[in-house]
Amino acid sequence: MLLIFGVWGEVYFMQRDFEKTLSRHLEEQLGSLKEEYSYSLKQHYQEKSELMRHNAQTLMNKMEFIHLEIYDENHEELFNLSPQTQKAKILDDVIQQNHDRVLLHTFPKDARPVYNFFSLQEHLFIQVFFPLVVNTHKIGYIEGVLLINPLSVKQFKNSLVMTVAAICISTLLLSLIIFPLIVLAYRQLSQKHSALINSNIQTIRSLGNAIAQRDSDTDEHNYRVTLYSIALAERIHLPRETIQKLIKGAFLHDVGKIGIADAILLKPGKLTDEEFNRMQEHVTKGIEIVHGIEWLDEAKEVILYHHEKFDGSGYAHGLKGEEIPLAARIFAVVDVFDALTSKRPYKEPYPLEKAVAILREGSGKHFDPMIVEEFLMLISLSYETMLLMDSTHFKAKLYEKIAFYFDET
Repeated sequence: MLLIFGVWGEVYFMQRDFEKTLSRHLEEQLGSLKEEYSYSLKQHYQEKSELMRHNAQTLMNKMEFIHLEIYDENHEELFNLSPQTQKAKILDDVIQQNHDRVLLHTFPKDARPVYNFFSLQEHLFIQVFFPLVVNTHKIGYIEGVLLINPLSVKQFKNSLVMTVAAICISTLLLSLIIFPLIVLAYRQLSQKHSALINSNIQTIRSLGNAIAQRDSDTDEHNYRVTLYSIALAERIHLPRETIQKLIKGAFLHDVGKIGIADAILLKPGKLTDEEFNRMQEHVTKGIEIVHGIEWLDEAKEVILYHHEKFDGSGYAHGLKGEEIPLAARIFAVVDVFDALTSKRPYKEPYPLEKAVAILREGSGKHFDPMIVEEFLMLISLSYETMLLMDSTHFKAKLYEKIAFYFDET
């Protein structure tokens, strides 16, 4: 792009210089003539045609025009002149043969001349329409065609080559200087972006774990449900964006429990209707907590809808079937499974077989049947491996997955 603008600029300024020079010469030659023609050229021609032709021929010879035409103020041609030399006559014949293709009869709208460059048979020509203005009144026009000196063309081409070479060298040097700076800036930006993402992940992980420890012996519930969610999403080939949504939602799914009293949250027995209603408020409280944090908008689907049931009997909005967002349908299965197989202050862990039976029983009622089947297939293949992992390895595996899905460099 820089090369194109550079070449265009060179051509433009050279052309403007040539036009200014030509205009200056024409003004010099026409100065005395315009004093004679103080009114309409057409009237002058009618009165003194031979004198006007003589003056025009003198102008043509001095300016070395190949072809010259004189027009009155109404754009009507008064007369035209052909060159005297044999070479000029040959060139004039070539121009006349291509008259309609190369010559533009664009009369000036003001006192400024109009120029038209064209080439024929390896020759470069310029056509000029020059207005004759006396006391701000336009009395006629002169149209001339001039052969541009081949030496000038050669100098122009050489200058153009030098310009292109200079631009190429400048562009290369600029690239050598700027490119490392761009790479450095990109790396710094990427590092800052990664640091921000890591900070956000650390924040939601810490917040989610703090909530998890209120109704569990450890913070491992959050790690397990997040890793289960990722594995299930990968199994059914969900896109990267949905998996990012699941990760955020998994860590913060119960963040609203901050607003639930321990007497309800940690009660070992069955909750009363009033207590259960208060417990249900944790999903809306969770939305209030993350509200206004743009990066956590994607977590809202899991936070708000992970207690909805496939048959519409869940809370907080009684959604059913595919009205429930996919991320929430996935997490509902994962969350219940981990709650069943984990030790809580108010219960011992269920054996795998019983947890699987409960999931099957809830398929089509509590859970999306397709999600249940895929999750049970996943558990049959990898549950024992996950169960045998110690806390350090389990967390390391999860961090590896999180890094993969949030690394946007």
